[in-house]
Amino acid sequence: MLVGTGQDGCRSTALAAPVAARANLPTLQALAEKFRDDAKALDPRIQECWVGYDEIAGGPRDMRVMAVYFGRTDTPFVRPAISASDAPATITSLFPQWQAARQDPESEGEDEAAARMGRYVALQRRITAMRPGTVREAAMQFVVESDDGESEYREAFYRRLRRLAMEG
Repeated sequence: MLVGTGQDGCRSTALAAPVAARANLPTLQALAEKFRDDAKALDPRIQECWVGYDEIAGGPRDMRVMAVYFGRTDTPFVRPAISASDAPATITSLFPQWQAARQDPESEGEDEAAARMGRYVALQRRITAMRPGTVREAAMQFVVESDDGESEYREAFYRRLRRLAMEG
């Protein structure tokens, strides 16, 4: 505490307190674990808990918690079986279809060729519109975009590919 006398002869006091250091904040992982423990205390039926992470975002894993899933004894967490037909299409799954549609059989009639070319163009548009998840998918996308090296790529495709490369 500081005590002083002003010009007018009055005493004044000031209290100096240290500025509180920035508190150590818990990580998202720690908060998710506390949430899990508190939820189990409230609902004893909770038997299982999973923490889901954002595996695409950067930064430390304990700061990328996206979800907390609970399994209860009366409603256990069961992952539904996904058949190949229900699975979402990816560049990797569509690429062989595009390759097959690209084949030009000699015994093909005019109507069959038109239908095949329609599939080829539809697959090409779909594949090049998707966001690649791996380097291999980006390469597949470029092969599709350039008709396996027989055509030039579109400027719009290049801009999208460049934007992907520059993300950071």
